[in-house]
Amino acid sequence: MTCQNQSCCAPAIFTTITPPTPTPAAISLSIITDVSTGYPTLTWDIEDADIWRDSILIQSNTASPYTDTSAVSGQSYEYQTKSGIDSSNVVKAQIPGLSDTQSAPLPVGFQFPHALLYFNGNVFAVARMAPGVFTWIDQDDVSDQDVRTFAADGFHDYPLSLIAIPSKGKLYTFFSNLGASPTPKVLTVTEIDPYTFVHTDVIRDDTSIVGNGSMDCDGTYLYLLSYGAVDSTIIKYQISDWSKVSTTTLTGLPFGHALRWDGSNLYATGQGSTPWVAKIDVSDMSYESANFPTPLQSPTDDFGLSDDHFWVGFESAEGLLVKVSKSDLSMETIDTTLVTGIPQACYGVQEAGVYMYALMTSGADLYQITISGNNQAAYRFTGFPSINEIQTNGTYLYVTQYTSTPTIMRLRIGP
Repeated sequence: MTCQNQSCCAPAIFTTITPPTPTPAAISLSIITDVSTGYPTLTWDIEDADIWRDSILIQSNTASPYTDTSAVSGQSYEYQTKSGIDSSNVVKAQIPGLSDTQSAPLPVGFQFPHALLYFNGNVFAVARMAPGVFTWIDQDDVSDQDVRTFAADGFHDYPLSLIAIPSKGKLYTFFSNLGASPTPKVLTVTEIDPYTFVHTDVIRDDTSIVGNGSMDCDGTYLYLLSYGAVDSTIIKYQISDWSKVSTTTLTGLPFGHALRWDGSNLYATGQGSTPWVAKIDVSDMSYESANFPTPLQSPTDDFGLSDDHFWVGFESAEGLLVKVSKSDLSMETIDTTLVTGIPQACYGVQEAGVYMYALMTSGADLYQITISGNNQAAYRFTGFPSINEIQTNGTYLYVTQYTSTPTIMRLRIGP
């Protein structure tokens, strides 16, 4: 593959912000790590404290702040503070190790990345442009890129989703086609070869409009969620011959925005004055739904999946995530302002091993929460104010910046 930009792969700049695990203790411990040096600085709200790292005392009776200059970059540590006032007051904060970070501008002419996908050892993205643009990114060297532009014919404007169907070994994107022509609008789904980049339309449907919706596949059928102003719909196509099977109306659930298949059911979210979530049984396309709690607005166009829940972020700037039970759609709200200190909009959520990651855009924070215990941390992206898409291959996270200089970033999260 040929690099489409002339800049070399440069380290991305991050800091790490970690709050205390909630306890009744009076101590309030925060840790900010400058990943370029690897040195964490601890700050707390009492005059003096003992500092423990991995259960070993490293500093006695010291005033805040304290920088641990013996920390090794990329390592993971657990810090504790114990006050002389009450030795039982212990606050723990985990510092996940970060190493091997990269960043590179996306190809010239590739603006507004709107979907990011890891598949078969490579990273792919589409740009929300007219006509749409597709790019390949090397998973090991994100400055190694290749780019293709779709036909400028009105059928290939503003691609929104990008998925893989492993049984076919191909990638698929749909186009919102929200421009002035053609009229009436035509739903177009395009198949892309991930190695040759040859692309062919597999669906041209002038009876369906998806707009700012979403899509996913269960291995037999392709489902597209529409962004309807009154009712959303789910359009079902058979992938063996791309024939339309059915259209299901989600009555009273407008502005469908995200759709994912978890191996058993489809889950969808929608925007509007009363944002909603739905669970769809694909055997008969029956569904149940629930509303997100106020004041939340505008669930983002993707969400993360864990065994028993899915995790939703919101483009409105409340700084909240919602953890939704797959079984009954009951909800738990997670306040990210405990970590970052500011209410932020979220533009992407992605599962990765034992963690869930959310892109909190207002402060350029990558928010991390343990799936099992809700322990929290955040990495701050210095100089990248509009992070919006996220994917993982299990070892690295890949993150894009939407505006300013569109950028792809990689950071190691696994062994």
